[in-house]
Amino acid sequence: MADRMKKAQCVAWLIKTKSDTQTQRNYRTTYGESPPSRSSIPLDWQGGPIAWPPRSPDLTPLDFFFWGYIKDTAYGTQVNSLEELKQNIQTAVATVDVSMLKRSWMELEYRLDIVRATKGSHVEIS
Repeated sequence: MADRMKKAQCVAWLIKTKSDTQTQRNYRTTYGESPPSRSSIPLDWQGGPIAWPPRSPDLTPLDFFFWGYIKDTAYGTQVNSLEELKQNIQTAVATVDVSMLKRSWMELEYRLDIVRATKGSHVEIS
């Protein structure tokens, strides 16, 4: 099993390249071993049949606003190390102000109004 630093590096590569294949190549080249896969990760932590509620990224402020903003801000400049990435993320989070949060809540209210008006049917909100 990969240690925390290897996992963090994999996440950074995946975010940067948006490619599973390139992330696996980077892992093999850097660490000289195959990356963790579904067959090598024990899945016994997954519980029994739990009825999870539906989740729409269009209705989650973290998805429709926060993560995109943090990613765009953190990767606005070339990132050369994990420490630099961590610092960029902390700086990006620190730039989120009250007015941005208020606008995201207003956007959430708007999106919920659309869902109510369509009686929960499938809609794409852009």
